[in-house]
Amino acid sequence: MHAHALRWRLARQMQPSPRPHTSVTLATTTNYPGHPSHPPNLVSDHPSAHPGQVKAFGSYATGLMRPGSDIDLVVTLPRVRTTTAIPEAPGELEGRNAIPKDTWQANLARCLLDQPWVIAESVRTIQSLVPIVSFATRFTVAGGRPLRLDVSFEGAHHLGLSTNALVMRALAERPATKPLTLVVKQLLAERSLDKPYLGGLSSHGLFLLVTRFLQAQHTHSSHRDGGGGSGGGGRGAPEAMDDLGALLVSLLDFYAHRFDPRIVGVAVARNAGEGECVLDT
Repeated sequence: MHAHALRWRLARQMQPSPRPHTSVTLATTTNYPGHPSHPPNLVSDHPSAHPGQVKAFGSYATGLMRPGSDIDLVVTLPRVRTTTAIPEAPGELEGRNAIPKDTWQANLARCLLDQPWVIAESVRTIQSLVPIVSFATRFTVAGGRPLRLDVSFEGAHHLGLSTNALVMRALAERPATKPLTLVVKQLLAERSLDKPYLGGLSSHGLFLLVTRFLQAQHTHSSHRDGGGGSGGGGRGAPEAMDDLGALLVSLLDFYAHRFDPRIVGVAVARNAGEGECVLDT
């Protein structure tokens, strides 16, 4: 997969211009797969490598990615100090002279249209709490499908990078989390229920549901005489945490028949890290 090369290009493209009115300038390139000048892995995580950096988060970064899934990237931009205070806006630099005429998302989407490694007709901006520039590239993944990228910009509402550590810790503590999450992700994808902006369940939302279920299984195995209820899957819980088939059946049964999302939520970090289900009162 050529994700490192793509991150390298985006990192170069997002370097702020020294001109008073900063805009996104994309370097013209023909370095897509098959081209003789295809670049090596030039991504550096050193802070001084690029004024703006591109970082991976979500399923690609945590190992919960399905074959052919989109890659989530976040662009982090340097902050510019000025004596003029302005309201903070996601995706924009601080400072009167650093504010682009359009948003960074609009600039990026417009400039991507001229890139030979991008399928121009696929570029679109998804408006949400954290706006996303989504597009397909000429890189291919499983089944010969184009690799898709979802690019967002760091801001007050962007929690993508901070959730990476939470996910990795949960995967280390409960190994069953990864296979269960991947199986259900595939199930949702086959039914077009994996796009949150179209009414589906997000990858992170699914991870939280699976994690809370396994937390409850651990609690139940420690207290066999405990009840089920809103704690999450106590009734009929599998005897062994390594019985993935039984866990999968119990997981689907619990969220299909006993969990009411209209009045109950999950909180995986509460209760000293053991999690709990919370009633919406």
